[in-house]
Amino acid sequence: HCYKITTTGCAQQYQGTGATAGESITIMITNLCPANANQQWCPQENLDMQNQYGYTAHFDLMSQGQYGEITQLGWDNPEVY
Repeated sequence: HCYKITTTGCAQQYQGTGATAGESITIMITNLCPANANQQWCPQENLDMQNQYGYTAHFDLMSQGQYGEITQLGWDNPEVY
């Protein structure tokens, strides 16, 4: 599945610097949130539950990825919709 995500201009306190509001990219989901190693963001058993920040889904946009795409955008774990 592909999703168009847009930055809100915010980030969770002490969890990155976010990004400028209104920037959009289209992403493809390649795996599910790894709850075993990422419990603060992905503790839920399904998408009806919320993590400790109040979100039902988490896109790990803090990762640079193989080609550094997120870093090139200047994004640092931004909040998106």
